[in-house]
Amino acid sequence: MTTVAEDVYEFMYAFGQPLFEDKPTLSTIRLASKLIREEAEEVQAEFDNILSTLTDEEEVSDHQRALLLKELCDLIYVVCWAANSQGMDIDSAFKEVHRSNMSKLGKDGKPIYREDGKVLKSDEYVPANVLPFVGRMG
Repeated sequence: MTTVAEDVYEFMYAFGQPLFEDKPTLSTIRLASKLIREEAEEVQAEFDNILSTLTDEEEVSDHQRALLLKELCDLIYVVCWAANSQGMDIDSAFKEVHRSNMSKLGKDGKPIYREDGKVLKSDEYVPANVLPFVGRMG
C-alpha cells in the first residue's frame, strides 16, 4: 500500500511536475503557496456552508460531509505536492510530528485541554525535529 505522498508523487511524475528540488525555485514556492491557499479556502467554504445551514440540534448530512471530505483530500494533496516538489520527506516528518504531539500527554498519561477543546502541551512535551527530512525523500 502506498502512502498519500507516494500517490501524489505518481501524479507529479505523470504530469511532469517538479520533483525533488533541493533548492526549489521561487516559482515553485509561489505555486505551492497559491495552491494551498486556494484549497484551504475551499475547505473553509465547506465548513462555512455547514455552519450557516445547520443549528446545533441538526446533524451534518452525509452529502455535506462528503463535500467537506473531498476538499480536505484536495488540501492534503497540494500539501504533499508542495513537500514533494522540494524533495521533502513528508511521510517521515509527519511521523516525527505525531511523536511530538503524543508527548503532549501529561505525566499521568492524560491530555490537558484549552477551554475550546484544543490539546495543550504538557511539561512532557518534546518539540518535533523535522530537519532530517528536509531535502530528501524517504
